[in-house]
Amino acid sequence: MQSVQSIARALYRIVFRGGTPQRLQFSMPLLLAAVGLILVGAIIGGRFFFALSYVEIGLALFTLLSGLYIASALLTRSVPRARLRASLLTVLLLLGTAGTLFILLIPLGSIEGVVLGAGVFALLAVLSGTINAVHYARGSGRANAVLLTLAFAALLGAFYATLRWLLETVFS
Repeated sequence: MQSVQSIARALYRIVFRGGTPQRLQFSMPLLLAAVGLILVGAIIGGRFFFALSYVEIGLALFTLLSGLYIASALLTRSVPRARLRASLLTVLLLLGTAGTLFILLIPLGSIEGVVLGAGVFALLAVLSGTINAVHYARGSGRANAVLLTLAFAALLGAFYATLRWLLETVFS
């Protein structure tokens, strides 16, 4: 299993230098750790950093994890299995790292602008890493990966907004 330092270095290269997920070695314990980081980061960071209710956190997790499942299912036909595993692991690790960042920033949450700034930074970093992972997985042009990632992120955002609106309508 890889060390935390080598995983962090690989994620840094993927997000900020346009690297590929080849440096991450897929393993089931690492995949489960990434999913655990996502869950813990979403629950603790969402509750204490973003001040979301547990229903909103559950809805966000449902949208995010089902969206990742659908995206990987759609890519299964056109992407080799090894590339798909590495790309999915990369996206899960990026989301887990973003959740960890939110947990670490809880004491600074009362300062004006920190929540918005951290959210925007995490969103851009995850999108950048996801674009590089999709580019690696599909092996197509970079513009195609950017378009595919941004379109899918917009669809997930619209799906979350619709579900949240429906919940507010039902429970108000």
